[in-house]
Amino acid sequence: MIPNSKLTFRTPNGLPKYPNIVVGGGAGVGKTAFLGSAGPDAKVLIADPEQGTVSFQSAWFLAQPTSVKQENIHVIDFDDVTTSAELVHRVEGALDHLIRTKNSDGYALFALDSITEFQERFIRLHTASDPRQAYGALKEAMHTLTIKARQAPVVTIFTARLRAITDEVSQREMVRPEVSPGVWSVTSGLFDQIGLFDLRVQGVTARRTLDFSLKPRFPGKDRFGLGEIPDPTMMALLAKLNRDPSDAPVAPARPRPAAAAARR
Repeated sequence: MIPNSKLTFRTPNGLPKYPNIVVGGGAGVGKTAFLGSAGPDAKVLIADPEQGTVSFQSAWFLAQPTSVKQENIHVIDFDDVTTSAELVHRVEGALDHLIRTKNSDGYALFALDSITEFQERFIRLHTASDPRQAYGALKEAMHTLTIKARQAPVVTIFTARLRAITDEVSQREMVRPEVSPGVWSVTSGLFDQIGLFDLRVQGVTARRTLDFSLKPRFPGKDRFGLGEIPDPTMMALLAKLNRDPSDAPVAPARPRPAAAAARR
């Protein structure tokens, strides 16, 4: 204790029971299919501004033993969204519902797929005449959504496409999630894990990997010490996070509220 101090102290918190994660990867590498690989009996809630969940109807996805059953995939749709405020509300309302009900619907995962498309729609729909105002509003909205994702009693994943940048300090080319620098500056520190979802080709063999390691070209974050996961599935990731999908709260037999309503 510091002498003559009125400060109070605590020991460090443990790792969160429900981590929030960013998964970055190129278009078409399999990020959305990864979200649906939590196991047949898991329930997942996916906010889908990118409309990537159509991949859940593919023959390849349906044949995978770890694929979530179609009736357990609940999709928040954005087709009829016409304002940036409504865009934010679709995601924030779902997170508020999960927080308020303590995830009584029993979801193993909530995902926003992707924050890159969410950003593009927000800027397009925002009414400010000055783009700087639109990006400022986006930064505030994404900060709020990230905070609420941390509060929700469910594992949360934000996917993102990637962009190449030149690091101002090292002058080295890097890749990072494709969101504005302002958004990344206020949200990146709030995530527990930041991983690169990649397709690696060696000769005639290609395999997917999910790598949370800090690399010279990718700003990974790995609070759980997961490192690189070859041939990743959501089921395997949840197990490594000590969050087996069957541990999710059991959903009561009642209709889902409108905030979390989904359309397959």
